[in-house]
Amino acid sequence: MVYLGGLQPVGEKNSEHLASRRETGDALLAGPVPAAVLQAGIVVGAGSASFEMIRHLATISPVLPLPDRAWNAVQPIGIDDVLHHLTACLDLAPEVNRTFDIGGAEVLSFRELMTGFATVAGRLRPLTVPLPVSAPKMLARAVEALTPVDRHLAGPLLESMAHDLVVRDDPPNGPPPGGPTPYAETVRRALAEEGAAGRAATDLPEPVLHGEHVEAVDAPAAVLWEVISGIGGDNGWYTVPGVWALRGGIDRLLGGIGARRTKGTRPVEGAALDWWRVEEVDEGRSLTLRAETRLPGTVHLELRAEPVDAGRSRYVQRVTFRPDGLTGRAYWYAQLPAHDFVFAVMARTIAGVARTRARRRAATRRAQPA
Repeated sequence: MVYLGGLQPVGEKNSEHLASRRETGDALLAGPVPAAVLQAGIVVGAGSASFEMIRHLATISPVLPLPDRAWNAVQPIGIDDVLHHLTACLDLAPEVNRTFDIGGAEVLSFRELMTGFATVAGRLRPLTVPLPVSAPKMLARAVEALTPVDRHLAGPLLESMAHDLVVRDDPPNGPPPGGPTPYAETVRRALAEEGAAGRAATDLPEPVLHGEHVEAVDAPAAVLWEVISGIGGDNGWYTVPGVWALRGGIDRLLGGIGARRTKGTRPVEGAALDWWRVEEVDEGRSLTLRAETRLPGTVHLELRAEPVDAGRSRYVQRVTFRPDGLTGRAYWYAQLPAHDFVFAVMARTIAGVARTRARRRAATRRAQPA
C-alpha cells in the first residue's frame, strides 16, 4: 500500500493538519499490509491548492504583508518528482513497511516561494513585510478574500507554516533521473501546463466573490417563478425603497447607464432589464442577470425557484462578483454590509410576495361554489 502524506516537523509540536496525516500513515504502517508512506511538503503543480495560494499572493500587490512564520523553511517538490517517487514504490521489496521523505532540490522559506514564483512568471517581485501575527483562522479568511483557495483549506496550510518542513530521510529507490527538480523549473512546468490548457502563464484569474440568500417559501415553485420572472420595470426589485434609484443616480454621475426603466412582462435572453442584462432564462426555474453599471468588476445575479413539494419551494438568490484587481476587491468589501442588507430584504420580500399570492389563490378557490 502506498500513501502520500506530509513532511513532519522535528519535536512534539505539530499542526492539527500535519498530525492527522502522520496518524493516517502510522495506522497504515501498523496494519496487516506492508505500506510505503511518502511524506512531501508543498507540491508545485497546476491545480495544487498550496500552489494556487502562492501564485495569487505573489502577484496580488507590490507590497505583501506576511506572517512571521512565512520565514520558516520548507522543501517544495514538483508534481513530476512526486509521480516518480510514487511509481518507484512499485519496485520496493514486498516486505518494506516504512516512511520515506520526498522533496525538491532546495530548502526555501515560504516567502521565497512567493518571490521565486513572481520571478519565473515575469511579474514584479513583491516587497515582503513581516507581521508579528500568528492567527491562522484570520489569515485564512484574508487568503480566501484574495485567492480562489477556500479558508477551510487555507487554514490548515497556514497552520503548517508554523514549522520547518524539510526532508530528513531518503526517498524510495533514490532521486529522479538527473536529481530533484529545482523550484524555478517546477514553477515553469506548472505554468506551461496551464498555458497548454488554454490559460497564459501570466493571466492569473481573480477570485470570484459571492453572496447568497436562501428563503423557504410556503408556495409552489410555479408561483415563486411568477414573481421572479416579473421582476424589474414597473414591478420593481422588492427591496429597500429608493435604493435602486440611488444606485442608478450614482452610476449616471460616473458616466454609466443609470437607473433606466424597461417595459415588458417576461425576461428574454439578451434583453435589457433596467440596469441589468438578461444572460440566461431557464423557464420556470432560474433567471441570470449581468449588471451593466460602471463597476470595478463583473456582477451576476441569479434568482432560482426550487421545488420542495407540491405546496412549498425554496428561493435561492446568489450574487457573484469577479473583481478587477485590488480596486475591485476593495469595492466589494467596502459595500458588503449594505449589499447584504439590500439583497436580504429583496430575498425575504420576494418570498413573502410569492407566499401571499399563493394564499390568496387558495382562499379564492375555497370561496368558489362547488
